[in-house]
Amino acid sequence: MLYIAVDSGTYSLKILRFRVEKKKLFIESSDEIILDITNRTNEGEEENSLWNAQLLTLNEYLSQFTEDYQLVMNFKSDLVSTRFIKIPGKNKKRALMMLPFQIEEDFPFSLADCHYAESIEVCEETSHITAGIIKKTSFEEFYVGLKSHNLSPRVLTYSVATYEQFIKNNAENVLKRIEDNVVSYLKSN
Repeated sequence: MLYIAVDSGTYSLKILRFRVEKKKLFIESSDEIILDITNRTNEGEEENSLWNAQLLTLNEYLSQFTEDYQLVMNFKSDLVSTRFIKIPGKNKKRALMMLPFQIEEDFPFSLADCHYAESIEVCEETSHITAGIIKKTSFEEFYVGLKSHNLSPRVLTYSVATYEQFIKNNAENVLKRIEDNVVSYLKSN
């Protein structure tokens, strides 16, 4: 199966095409498409011109593929708020039940007006939770924009969740690279 992962920036779209076969990942290509915002703006749409340019450009890019693919996209970073929360205890179920109260303690919106997704890692006697929170109205605008451009991502994520998952899946390699870099730096000084 072909996967197409997209990171929408203010200047360009970064696209990674890859396949997963027999539990191995094969990268086919990485592309960067510079956005032409000036030619994508309709009168009165200045506020949404970047978003419109991103979606139109992505649609054009995807139109070249005749085989089935799964689309993976990040939410725009300005839509998602991230919270790192520590809850005493190692019972995941209990920690997840406490999570909404912990989020609302310092969050400027009512949690009833938001969607959130979390990941939890238990370490010794503490549950470490990473929560991504988005206002329902922002999510709906984002989703309607995707649908209006006939885009149906298989996965919608946000940058912190992506980094966190990468580190979890590659912890040994990441730590080894950090260690190698520190040793190399120390030897050179």
